[in-house]
Amino acid sequence: MKYGIKYFLLSSTLLLSILSYSAAVYAGSYINFLNAARNGNSGRVRTLLNENINVNIRNEKGMTALMYAAANGQKEVMKTLLAEGAKINVKNIHGMTALMYAAFNGQKETVKMLLAEGADAGIKNNYGYTAFMLAEEGEHYQVLNLFGTEKIEKELK
Repeated sequence: MKYGIKYFLLSSTLLLSILSYSAAVYAGSYINFLNAARNGNSGRVRTLLNENINVNIRNEKGMTALMYAAANGQKEVMKTLLAEGAKINVKNIHGMTALMYAAFNGQKETVKMLLAEGADAGIKNNYGYTAFMLAEEGEHYQVLNLFGTEKIEKELK
């Protein structure tokens, strides 16, 4: 019986070491995943998805790979993420969505893609702004045209 406790402690320590290592590897992977999405590295994004990283994983501010890709106009990465089930209307801690980031940054083609995929242009962030209002704030007039005249009239009321 005296070996039972030593064995238990040794195996528990070993298990904790393995779990800590796994958590550290996963944390590194999710940071690499978000950075790859931001930088348009579709090959790295695909590799990490094939390694079973969660397509909707978030960082401490609630940012997803889709938000980073949309904000930076990374259309190929966005196609991959959306095909893998990325949630399009998810909000971060500020209530911002991928569409809002794309609109605010003037990413016309990205906005067009998100709207075609069903992004909700009526969502407001924590400060009461919609994607349309953020595009207007950034003076991205070509992006504003994507929302249509009925949307413009609705926002101005």
